[in-house]
Parts: sequence; C-alpha cells; structure tokens
Amino acid sequence: MCKPKKFGGLGLRNIKDIADVSKFKLFWKFLEGKSHWARWMCAKYLKNKNFWLARKEVHHSYVWKSILDCREIGKNLIQRKLKDGTQTSLWFDPWISGNSLINFLGWNNLHILGGDKDKVQSIINNNRWSFHNNPAAHIFKNAISEIKIEQNSLRDHWSWKLSSKDKFSFKKV
Repeated sequence: MCKPKKFGGLGLRNIKDIADVSKFKLFWKFLEGKSHWARWMCAKYLKNKNFWLARKEVHHSYVWKSILDCREIGKNLIQRKLKDGTQTSLWFDPWISGNSLINFLGWNNLHILGGDKDKVQSIINNNRWSFHNNPAAHIFKNAISEIKIEQNSLRDHWSWKLSSKDKFSFKKV
C-alpha cells in the first residue's frame, strides 16, 4: 500500500514515517525559537538550562519528550551559522561540525577552563577567532579554525542541511 503507484502500490505514505518527520518539524520549530509556542516550551521545560543537556522527566509531555528524542539524529541534520556568536553556547551547542566543545574536551576541562554560560562570542574579536582570552583555546583551535565567521550584525541561527534555503522541509526529510 505504501509503495508508489508506479510500483504497484496505492501511493500512500507510511504513517510511522509521517509521525517521525512531524517530530523533526517540531524539533526544528523549537530550535528556531521564533514562535510563541517555542518560547513557551523553552520557558516551561528548560528554565534557563541548555537544550542539549535537558533530560526527559516522567511528568514531561509526549511532545517535549519527542523533541528531546530528535536531538542525536537532529545534530546531523542541522548546522549552526555563526554571525556574532552571542546566541551560541561555547560549550554545549553543536556548532563544531555537529559536535559541541564539551564532546571534544570533556567535562573536566569545562570546570578548569571557564563557565558553562560562555558564548562563542568570547573567542571572537573583530570577526576573527581570538584565543588570547581563553587559556585553553590552543586545545580546540584546530577544530574550529575552518569555521567561517560571517561579517555582519545578524544573530546566530540554525540551518537545515537538507535544504538549499536553510529551512526545514517536510519533503526533504
């Protein structure tokens, strides 16, 4: 039934596939943070915690748990576009080839090298990487040296890798 008509099916989509893609659409809408719903979800479930570290709790809604379940696969489908570095967590957002700095350096280094509230902006100076302010920057310098910092006053944002327009597309997923 779920085969295309030209292959003898009815051309119906698999309901599980539709449900999975719908979860990723919610994941994307949450990351964009532009809607009232996304801001409400953030206020309700994160309460100033980092999304990538949030844990599922028994009392959380099915929708929130589904969004959290999308994180591991979602990291491979999104990319952080750095503009001014003020909206991207230095340690926890997956801004280095789909990985976070904490994955490269480990938790011990977080406590030695700085605070968990640091933003990428702290290692940018005049639209260039600046490692003078961070004593351990030489450890991750090679990992980020190829990442482009775009020169403008726009805010950091997420882009969807499967789309040429950087936006989520139901068909592309």
